[in-house]
Amino acid sequence: MIFVLIAGPPGSGKTTLARPLASTLGLPLIAKDAKVKELPGPIVEIRCRCPREVALERYRARSGERHRGHLDADRTDEELWNDELLRPLGLGLLIDVDTTGEVDVASLAREVLRAGPPARAEAP
Repeated sequence: MIFVLIAGPPGSGKTTLARPLASTLGLPLIAKDAKVKELPGPIVEIRCRCPREVALERYRARSGERHRGHLDADRTDEELWNDELLRPLGLGLLIDVDTTGEVDVASLAREVLRAGPPARAEAP
């Protein structure tokens, strides 16, 4: 059983990639704030990366669509893009993905599966 963690700076393509990859792998999508270190299997970290300008443009473009509680308009470029956010979390196997353009989700899924069979949701 493996778990896939997608990370990267705001606007780098994490959610856009997570949805189709979870669907392709047949995995449930767990949004942030999960206690990932306690998951009962290996973790695959997918690191989304793109040029700073692309990520900032994406972030600013979507900020009008998100709940104002996200405080998107108050965030500085440095808060959104800094060295700390660019470092991998170091929780498992790392796969670096350039999300500047379209990502080949099927190929990425095959690479994830090389780490072991994915975790499946148990039937109730």
